[in-house]
Order: sequence, then C-alpha cells, then structure tokens
Amino acid sequence: MTEEEAAPYAPDLNKSPFSDDYHFEPDMFHSLHCLNAIRMDLDKAYYSIHHNHHHEELEEAIKNSTMFPHDWDRIHRDHCLDQLRQAIQCHGDLSPVPLYHYNDDPIGLGVGQVHTCRKWEPMRKWMDLRGAN
Repeated sequence: MTEEEAAPYAPDLNKSPFSDDYHFEPDMFHSLHCLNAIRMDLDKAYYSIHHNHHHEELEEAIKNSTMFPHDWDRIHRDHCLDQLRQAIQCHGDLSPVPLYHYNDDPIGLGVGQVHTCRKWEPMRKWMDLRGAN
C-alpha cells in the first residue's frame, strides 16, 4: 500500500525494507495463515517431517532472532486463535446447523452446512494486481 492508503489502518507502520511500500494482506489471507499455523501446531511431529524446508528455516531464524521472544510459538498460537475468533464473530454467519442427538444424549452433534461464499478468483486477481503473493 502507499502511505496514504496505509495511514488509516496503521499510522505508525514502518515501510517494508524490500520496497518503498507498506505491506498489508487482506484479513481472510491472514486468517487462512493462522488456521494453517494452528493445524501444524496440533501435529508438530508430523509437520516437522513432512513440511517443506522453508518452515524449518523460518523456525530457526525466529529462534535465533532478538526480535521474537523465547515463547514465540505460544504467542503466535494465541494471536492466531484470537484472529480466528474475531473473524468468526465479525462474519456472524447465522446459517442453521442441525444438531443430531444419539442414544438420548443431551449433547447434540453439529453437522456443518455447505456455505455460499464470495468468489475466490476476483479476490486473488485483486491481490495479484497489487503485487501480493
């Protein structure tokens, strides 16, 4: 983003060290990043073996950085859980979810519904036109 575009969202934001712009991403992409981070955090043993080497390099860089605290994994996970909580609450989807009761159990099992979503392609095109990847 340009300085004028960025100002309402983060007046104290630093310019990117890689360009003369301010870096942002749409909230849905940040939420998808957080969902993926939590997914990998839930099964660290699997993802330490099966995830690409860039993740390992990033983890090592974070571990050796003075910018990130020693408990970065927990801080990042808590941030991501809060990010997803806000996204869910702000979206406010009121689609009815049927609750099925089995064996007279008072607790029902919710079965998700198929949702009608925004078209992904125009959002991706908007990002591509702005040089985001």
